[in-house]
Amino acid sequence: MIEIEKKDSVEAVAIKWGYVTVTEKSVDILVDQAIVLNADEGLIEIRGKSYPENTFEFYAPMMDWVREYFETSAQDVTTVNLEITYFNSSSSKLFFDFFDLCYHIKTI
Repeated sequence: MIEIEKKDSVEAVAIKWGYVTVTEKSVDILVDQAIVLNADEGLIEIRGKSYPENTFEFYAPMMDWVREYFETSAQDVTTVNLEITYFNSSSSKLFFDFFDLCYHIKTI
């Protein structure tokens, strides 16, 4: 499961899973998957393979971060990059929910 530690605001997050590189306000996770959440740059990026056993539990902290980012500190332009080389069926449902969240926030 991804574990996000909040620092002073939604802009600074740390994700603990596998090998992690954390800078002041961005996060890179490098294993079978990389997730980058950077509020200052308006960047949400998911790369690699996605096949966790409990997909929704695994991604819940990321989805919470994305929801809070859009509600409180979104940049004028947010870039979403997905480079998924493999994903299971539950991950595809999660990605649809992610796109729905981004679309819903954009249309408010």
